[in-house]
Amino acid sequence: VIGVIHMRKEEYRAAEPPLDQALAIVREAGDKGLYAVTLAQRGSVAIHLGEYEQAKAMIQESLGIARQLGTGWIIAFCLARLAMIALRRDEMQRAEAYFLEGVARARDTGIARWRRWYLAGLAEIGSRARPPPRRS
Repeated sequence: VIGVIHMRKEEYRAAEPPLDQALAIVREAGDKGLYAVTLAQRGSVAIHLGEYEQAKAMIQESLGIARQLGTGWIIAFCLARLAMIALRRDEMQRAEAYFLEGVARARDTGIARWRRWYLAGLAEIGSRARPPPRRS
């Protein structure tokens, strides 16, 4: 909880220790769902700190667990975060794949707010792919 409070206040360095501690506790407790959520939150902190490789590894692990459990909202969260990492690294094809899967999942699960986010991400990819206007 403390780590999430720091995240919401955009105090990302302060969020790391409590989230790392929470990860250890839920891992030991064997609660896969809570572990997946906490791992995705910790990965989000890593994104904001520019630690993209670490973030990607954590969020991909979280996504794998969420897929096993069939937890749609965690899957949606992870796809959004992986797309964000790909965009920041200019990996447009990868970002597009995450956004497209996210749109389909959001449609199937009824998570409308995520669908809007994914569509905005696809629009961003489209705007980056478009050549700049010519000046005469």
